[in-house]
Amino acid sequence: MPADIEKIVPPKELTAQEKDTVFQYFFCHLADFRNIHDIYARRECDKSELAKGPSEERRNEIIQSINQWAQELAHKAWVVCRQSENDTEGACFSAILH
Repeated sequence: MPADIEKIVPPKELTAQEKDTVFQYFFCHLADFRNIHDIYARRECDKSELAKGPSEERRNEIIQSINQWAQELAHKAWVVCRQSENDTEGACFSAILH
């Protein structure tokens, strides 16, 4: 799912600390969104009329897709807020969304 990066671009006149605050705010809302959809995927598949095996496989596919999308969007937000793809601190958020 492509993300509209314009919606997370902080103003250029912000300090590094203020940009970090923008990222943290965005990241918390992204994590909430991902967690809610993870719960819905689990409940939907639990209630599915499919056999248990196919239902669990579908649930895992949905959750994997949600996690991948959230990871990619979080990375884009980090790059935008930090203005560098080479920022090594960016690795710190990758484990949080898993």
